[in-house]
Amino acid sequence: MRRWVKWLALAVVALVVAGLVVAVVTVRPRLADARDGVDHAWVPLRVPLIARYQALNGVRVALDAAGAQARAVTKDLTAALGQWQRIDQTDDPGTQAPLADELEALALRAHANVSSSARLSSNPAVLTAFGAFDTAIVSPPAVAAYNRAVHTYQQRRTGTTGRLVAGLFGFGGRPLLLIVGGA
Repeated sequence: MRRWVKWLALAVVALVVAGLVVAVVTVRPRLADARDGVDHAWVPLRVPLIARYQALNGVRVALDAAGAQARAVTKDLTAALGQWQRIDQTDDPGTQAPLADELEALALRAHANVSSSARLSSNPAVLTAFGAFDTAIVSPPAVAAYNRAVHTYQQRRTGTTGRLVAGLFGFGGRPLLLIVGGA
């Protein structure tokens, strides 16, 4: 009887290992293709985002000049724009996309901050800088294509076998891109 249990346990282990190998062989290429699709969809967004965040840096400079450098949103904007400038020329959508979302959120915060301040909302330099930022738009169809690619990738990455393979091989998540006033 013990010999039979030993063989049964060995067979179960062999089946589990075989199942894992099949999952890796079939799921990993699909995950890689989906991630490559996300990276490919990011390419047309890079140049417009660089221009957009240069304009957002103009907002930061105008806020500093208007005496708002001590505000939390200005400090956060300074830090995030510094990070963006360090990575904007790299080919790393996995790092750039979350930072782009952070910058868009900071732009919303800065807009709200300026709107709630009589001094800042009447400052011509701040208004001009925000005007330049607001006109530095990113193509909504390009954003939509990127977001569709992210959706496909995330679905494959978070499926039953996809989750296991993604964790095993480091297929990290990718965020949707949410553009203020854009897409």
